[in-house]
Amino acid sequence: MNNRRGFAQAVQNVIHAVPSFDLDTRPQVFETNIRVLGGLLSAHQFASNPDHKFHLRWYRGEVRTRIICLNSSEILINYDTALTTCS
Repeated sequence: MNNRRGFAQAVQNVIHAVPSFDLDTRPQVFETNIRVLGGLLSAHQFASNPDHKFHLRWYRGEVRTRIICLNSSEILINYDTALTTCS
């Protein structure tokens, strides 16, 4: 808690160390939504909000654009839903 340096390092790790979630696996959709995507979306909101104590000045939305958008499309496959492109 209140570990700003640890938060910044975790965001850097996601940006640089996670090339993709393109795995040959069948994810548990509910668990993926609430844990993985929820955590990544929260990290994006904290890092990008200048009023939040975990705001990162160097952050430019990489978590959202590199991971959330790409992987939410993969999760939709499990719902047998028409996919839309991320912008």
